[in-house]
Amino acid sequence: MKKVKKLLALVLSIVIFSLALSGGVTVFGEKQIEQKNYGAVIGWDGDKNGVLTYMDGSIINRADKFYEKNAQNKYKIIGFGVYNNPKTLKWYNEEGYLPCIVTEFDRDNCTVKIKNFGDKITIGGNDFVVIYSRVSIKNNGKSAVTIDPKPAKEFAALSKNSLTVEPGKTVNHDFAVVADRFGKKYAWPGDADLIKAGSWDTHYKNMKSYWDKRLSEIVQFNKLPDERLINAFKSGFITINIIKDGEALHVGEINIDADGYDNIYNHDQVGITAMLFTIGDYTNAQRKLSVLKMNGGGYDDGFWKYTWPWAIYLLKTGDREFVKKNLPKLKMMAHSIADGRTGPGGIMKETWDLDRTGNWTMDNWSGLMGLLAYKYACTELGEKSEAAWADKEYNSLLESMNTVISKTIKDYKLDYIPQHMLKPDNDAFSHENDKGFTVGPFLMGRWAWDGYLFNGVQNGPTIDMIDATYDNLFEYTKELNFPPHNLGGFAGHFSNTYNVGSAGAAIRGAGKYRAEAIYAYQFMIDYTQSGPFSWWEGIRDPGESPWEGTHPGGGAGSCPHAWGQSFASKLLVDSVIAEKIDGKVIVGRGIPVEWIRKGKVIDVSNYPISGNKRMGVKIESLGNNQVKLTLSGDTPKGDIIFNLPVFLGGNIKTTTAGKVDKAENAVVITSKTKSV
Repeated sequence: MKKVKKLLALVLSIVIFSLALSGGVTVFGEKQIEQKNYGAVIGWDGDKNGVLTYMDGSIINRADKFYEKNAQNKYKIIGFGVYNNPKTLKWYNEEGYLPCIVTEFDRDNCTVKIKNFGDKITIGGNDFVVIYSRVSIKNNGKSAVTIDPKPAKEFAALSKNSLTVEPGKTVNHDFAVVADRFGKKYAWPGDADLIKAGSWDTHYKNMKSYWDKRLSEIVQFNKLPDERLINAFKSGFITINIIKDGEALHVGEINIDADGYDNIYNHDQVGITAMLFTIGDYTNAQRKLSVLKMNGGGYDDGFWKYTWPWAIYLLKTGDREFVKKNLPKLKMMAHSIADGRTGPGGIMKETWDLDRTGNWTMDNWSGLMGLLAYKYACTELGEKSEAAWADKEYNSLLESMNTVISKTIKDYKLDYIPQHMLKPDNDAFSHENDKGFTVGPFLMGRWAWDGYLFNGVQNGPTIDMIDATYDNLFEYTKELNFPPHNLGGFAGHFSNTYNVGSAGAAIRGAGKYRAEAIYAYQFMIDYTQSGPFSWWEGIRDPGESPWEGTHPGGGAGSCPHAWGQSFASKLLVDSVIAEKIDGKVIVGRGIPVEWIRKGKVIDVSNYPISGNKRMGVKIESLGNNQVKLTLSGDTPKGDIIFNLPVFLGGNIKTTTAGKVDKAENAVVITSKTKSV
């Protein structure tokens, strides 16, 4: 019997190794690890078909020249046979953030690194994306080793180095394969063309230079106590731009068996656009605004928040002419909010906005946010009657929402904000299937925090009970034995790509959870990456794989997921610095207490403020219960509100400048003050 088992194991290992060469599965112990459960994207800004890369160093190439007519998978998976199913491996971004994904493992006393990245090249006047791959082999032993990288036949060899590596030496084997032509139909280049186009190092330098320039245009996190967040922020911005097709924002890329979705929904589009403007990316901004979906299939909350990115764009750039020209669009979408108030007591109508039917609290928040944004735009453009209409409609909807939800809370004796306006969460959701996902308004409604930045009147239980709702959530996730700062999953999942977004209202709360967005982002880095800085929309329970660290066993939706990334990017910035529509700048409201310890430094620059200006802040913990704030760059229109969570509870003894606002637990200084 034992001999039979051994023979069976041998047969299985041979079959699995063969599959591993094609990138279908890898092996961990006696388990097959499906590559499609993991993935990170490489390619180029605005390419049509981004390329997913897997932990074994293989890639999925969607160039139609590689389609296999009779294959099970439509898309070609190509890799390197040097990968030998190690028990452990490292998988990461080169230099911490670049879209050059590295698989690192040991074999035969050598360290092997498989590096893949994309670069844009032009051949005969036609643009292509080419994937450049390097198999780097460093001999750590005392005798020479011969190792063949065994590239798939689709790769063109860019180097002809020896397969033998001397002790202490490194040998690089470089390859290239064409992957995309930006949706055009001209002829693909041949191997000879790729070889003539330049070396791996030349194209790496070009790739790095391009993305570093793009990154220089947005908010700069020069220093954070957790530098992983800096790399995650940079990588997230690059990923969003590779995922998009041309200038059309998308959510993800197609995986094996057509998993993932290479398209976008309207509320995704609104959220990603708002994030890009918040962090200072105005590349083709007018086009991004012009293509925001206004009708057809979509989610109602996306239509009701249509005005929001327009208002951010107006605030940051001052481009009154373009917004004025498009005001009829904003008017139509804002008035659709009033038309949608057909629910009980004048609340928003029943929708499918949480992928199930209901009178959702988040829809009312979305309506309030859209009205605030429209009011701001009309006020700035001198449209007094429309601004007055928006203000009146806002107050009416706020009153209706407060009346209806207060009754629900009272009738059912709730100690949290229900996701459904008319019933408790246990009646609106499956307690078992939606594991702790109880903060839909906080994720998609946007109004608690962003409405605060737009100076909206905010009152009632959906503001007063923010912290209590997080209390309720974390009591439940504790019962589920979830790690701290996992804000729950849906459809049976352990967590989701919106984990930071679910913490979005915490920064507006009374204070207990103001740093939760940063904690939630750290949780995602620690527990739920399915590729380097890459997350599934729905995230499964932690699983086993050779990749070092704790990672899920797969997921659903798309990986990476641009909309989920947009929540994380925006809230990381907002936690450190956020501008209100009156020009006041809030600094430090979402910074963890442990970041305000002696020697800790938070340094951010190039943050966009009104009037097309940029500013920076530096927060230094000096010890002896002292903290210093230094401003740099352009001068904002309004005061600076230094609002660290550590100030809560009357914890400000004295200040060297400005005044102490005891009600807000903040130090307020004029914009001309350079430090305090």
